[in-house]
Amino acid sequence: MKPLLPNVLTQRWRGRPEEDNSELEAQPPAKVLLPGTTGSLTRRTLIKLAVRIAGVIVVSTTISYFHMISSFKSQTLGQLEKYVEERVERENTIFALAETNQAVLKTELLRRLEELGDQDPKTEFDRLFARSPDGAIRNRSEIFDGTREAGVYIDKRVQLNADIRQRVLTFYQLANMYGAAWHHQLQNTYFTLPENIMVLYWPQVPTWAADATSDLSMPDQEYYWAANPKHNPAQETVWTGLYYDIVGKTWLVTCATPVSRNGKPIVTLGQDITLDELLNRTIHDRLPGAYNMIVRSDGRLIAHPQRTAEIQAKKGEFDIQQSGDRHLKQIFQKIQTLRSGQVIIDNAQHDEYLAVAKIKGPDWYFVTVYPKSILAQPAFQTARIILLLGFLSLLLEILVLFFVLRQQIAKPLTSFMQATELVAAGDFNMQLDESRRDELGHLGRLFNSMADQVYSREQSLEQAREKLRRNNEELELRVLERTTELSLVITQLEDEITERREVESALRDSETQLKEQALQLQQALQDLQSTQAQLIQTEKMSGLGQLVAGVAHEINNPVNFIYGNLTYINRYAEDLLDLVQLYQQHTIEKIPAVEAQIEAIELPFLVEDLPKLLASMKVGAERIRQIVLSLRNFSRLDEAEMKPVDIHEGIDSTLLILQNRLKVQPHRPEIAVVKEYGELPLVECYAGQLNQVFMNILCNAIDALEEDYEQRSLANPATIPSITIRTTTHKATVLIDIGDNGPGMSETVKHQLFNPFFTTKKVGEGTGLGLAISYQIVVEKHHGQLRCLSTPSQGTHFLIEIPTAHKAIADQSATENPAGEKSAIASLTE
Repeated sequence: MKPLLPNVLTQRWRGRPEEDNSELEAQPPAKVLLPGTTGSLTRRTLIKLAVRIAGVIVVSTTISYFHMISSFKSQTLGQLEKYVEERVERENTIFALAETNQAVLKTELLRRLEELGDQDPKTEFDRLFARSPDGAIRNRSEIFDGTREAGVYIDKRVQLNADIRQRVLTFYQLANMYGAAWHHQLQNTYFTLPENIMVLYWPQVPTWAADATSDLSMPDQEYYWAANPKHNPAQETVWTGLYYDIVGKTWLVTCATPVSRNGKPIVTLGQDITLDELLNRTIHDRLPGAYNMIVRSDGRLIAHPQRTAEIQAKKGEFDIQQSGDRHLKQIFQKIQTLRSGQVIIDNAQHDEYLAVAKIKGPDWYFVTVYPKSILAQPAFQTARIILLLGFLSLLLEILVLFFVLRQQIAKPLTSFMQATELVAAGDFNMQLDESRRDELGHLGRLFNSMADQVYSREQSLEQAREKLRRNNEELELRVLERTTELSLVITQLEDEITERREVESALRDSETQLKEQALQLQQALQDLQSTQAQLIQTEKMSGLGQLVAGVAHEINNPVNFIYGNLTYINRYAEDLLDLVQLYQQHTIEKIPAVEAQIEAIELPFLVEDLPKLLASMKVGAERIRQIVLSLRNFSRLDEAEMKPVDIHEGIDSTLLILQNRLKVQPHRPEIAVVKEYGELPLVECYAGQLNQVFMNILCNAIDALEEDYEQRSLANPATIPSITIRTTTHKATVLIDIGDNGPGMSETVKHQLFNPFFTTKKVGEGTGLGLAISYQIVVEKHHGQLRCLSTPSQGTHFLIEIPTAHKAIADQSATENPAGEKSAIASLTE
């Protein structure tokens, strides 16, 4: 078979012997005829094959899907069981530690009580504890530090006796010793006595005993009654449920161990475990798609990702049986039927698996709820991929079959159909394939013979039409070229005019901008010079603050060490002196060597002077602590944001730093400071910057008083330099008035007072930036006012008015100003 063009129909006319074919040979090749739609036989065959193969693919994919679900189920449930067991083993650690600690503490407690016998430690008891105004007995506030010692609360109705004092002191000592050692692992350690007495070591809540109200009844709390004989006949270590501590204001669970002596309950040991981390891990540390919960064996819900608010609202008493939640009830019923060694439960009613493991100690169950839909997702994804690959294979098979049927059957039939349509439309310029040796080849020869007879007529007519078409196209092309050239010329002229106008406008705008930029540069240069100088002064003050804070920090640590141990040194010294006195009273025979040593060291003087020496050391240490506190308050390096602070504290800290300049000097007497403080609320401000303002104003006042003292003392020898500080409130603002009885200033000086670089001091003694920076801090940073009232020879007053809070700024501008009300400074200046 000779090769054919893709459409089977080809250009036929190569000329006949009896005709002139010169014009025909010059014509372009005949057009290629594209195949039409395939016959219905081919389509039906392809559809039947596709349906059968698709059925096989769907069946095999379904079988694979169920097989993979079975495999994934076995693997996933094994991993889920291991996950829950590992989680519970990790959570058991803290509960087991608490039970072990209390067993050790119980043994040591009984041992110490046996050693004490019938002693009555009344002296030591009265030294450590005292009755409060509400009637309850608590630690003495002057020597108590709740961050390092146990707090003691004794009900006001308790009648003290030797037994109670002995137990309270013993428990107090044990709490200080063991509570500090266990604090990094457990929240607290405490002893609850049946007489409504509590001894508690809880550094995070150092004021627990002080905050406990006089009507507090600890026997009514679960952390006590859960361990009493009525609820715990075996007198073993027990755990409470989740409860809210009304004094510490936190959610806890308590490990409680009852202790009896001679068959009588004497105390209940307790250690609290905060549940924040456990609850947070339970809710957030979970498997993808699953969630965790904790349930107590009596039906209390401890943790649930969607029930946290309800558990807190019910103060830890969320009963699943009374909740009305069918899903939670079903889970709890499944947990109750859990067999020994079983971890995985199939909760078919809610289409999920439950992985359950018991937390030792508090009798809780850790439950992971794992929806079955998560298990089916990987199998479904794999089955979908298999199904997709099957259908892609089906598509390739259909394409191969389509290509074979198209080439061998559909394409020849389509060629005959197209030839018939062309003849019906009057187009005979085609040729059917005559090389085939079957019926299709014979039909093609007959069809070509019929088409040859009319081809020459149609060809001549087509040539005439083509010539006319070319003439028309040439004419249209010439007209289009002329029109295009004219349009281009017009467009170029319009663009040139527009461009010249834009250039002229741009030149005018550029000239205006250059003038404005020159003015802006000149102003920016002035601002830059002023800002540079202010920044230098601010950095100096910041460096001074950092130096002060560093020195305060370095001094604070050793001073706190000395101050904290003075109490114990005083106690030990008293004990030693008491021992010496007791020894002298009970020693009848005097030993010469001892008597000689007593006389050599002057023992009576030492006994009398040692307490005084220790008291002096305590006063000195307390003074150093106050100075360090003032330095830290003044520096305030850790307060970079606005915070509510005590203005009086900042003023006092500044005065303490300037105390050396206020003292008596060789050239002048002491500068008196008169404080007339009003009742001020806490003010939201930048404390460090505001202290800098106080420092600048007070330093200027001291300088003015020193310069003026010699002249004023000659005219009025009785004049004493003084500084008066008054504070008061005015609606949403506070007013600070700092005045002196110095020389005052003229109107000219007063008008330039807050300008940068303006100073009345000698060259080299002042920068002229202190009051400029103070003005910027008060007005720009705190949206307040800073005014100066001064008259020559009448002294000077600086008035500072700042709002108590940020919100007060907007309220003041929105409510006060429209009504025409005046600020406190405006009222004073009038």
